[in-house]
Amino acid sequence: MEIQLISMTKVLLILLSFLLIAVISYSFKLKNISSISKSSISRSSSSSSSTTTTTTSSSTTTTFNNIKKDKKKILVLGGTGFVGRTFIRKARDAGHTIISLSRRGKLDNENDNGVIWLSGDATSSTCISNIINEYQPDSCFHCIGLLLDGQSGLASINKYASGSGSIPGEGSSYDLITRQTCFNAINSMETLYQNNRIPFVFVSAAEAGWTFKAPIDFLERYLIAKRAVEKKITDSNKLKGVILRPSLIWTPDRPQAVVSVLPFFIGYQLGLPFVDKPIRVEQLVDAALMGIEDDRVSGIKRFKEMEELSNTLNIRRK
Repeated sequence: MEIQLISMTKVLLILLSFLLIAVISYSFKLKNISSISKSSISRSSSSSSSTTTTTTSSSTTTTFNNIKKDKKKILVLGGTGFVGRTFIRKARDAGHTIISLSRRGKLDNENDNGVIWLSGDATSSTCISNIINEYQPDSCFHCIGLLLDGQSGLASINKYASGSGSIPGEGSSYDLITRQTCFNAINSMETLYQNNRIPFVFVSAAEAGWTFKAPIDFLERYLIAKRAVEKKITDSNKLKGVILRPSLIWTPDRPQAVVSVLPFFIGYQLGLPFVDKPIRVEQLVDAALMGIEDDRVSGIKRFKEMEELSNTLNIRRK
């Protein structure tokens, strides 16, 4: 009973954050401030999937300082979402080549330097297989996800609660968008590179570590999909898996984000069980980049470890 009450508290914090996001984002929209009309809060929400494929052109700080800096060819699934865009900019600046797949392909404000922008359906195993066989990426960052799927009855809130501002269709489920897209990528990468340990970074969720059932159906389905991917990555002997478990993801660059993560910061500071500190998107993508660049980084990473990996990367870049 106590665990159920604690988890219900966490869910209420999530829903309160969503409400704050929606109210603040809508007020900015009314003022025609389009540059900040989308919330930057996201667990792992990026581009969903549809359309057909077309192409266009601390202790950790000291442990991982000496990193081999081989340049990678990274497949980013969900490259036009909130997390994906931030990751691409960081990885491109580090000299890596990026193959970005999303349903939108390329955003108008992005450039082509070091990035191959692809529009396609990541839920299609054929689409993913064709892209991997053609471009032969040597690593993958999966950040496709949904906060509220089409079956939750709350899908319209994604426009405000998701960093990408997308609204999922009725057929967009957590299983399809999270599990199926990731399984497609893993299966194709394992087939192509049968004798290598492929860096594969997946954005999961802090609540995936819960050992009890979530009190709300849509949240439980969300976590089932995340856990299924975590298990597939962990069970694979062909992947060097890195599983990132963030709570809410935010950035101070967008003012409404600070307000909407406030309940989680308060809950974390009060020591509420199962409430993790929200993490900045820059720190999360730094941790993802470390997971791809450094062979020694693997396994599940919660917010403290992600912060440490981010500090390490920033020290190395100086």
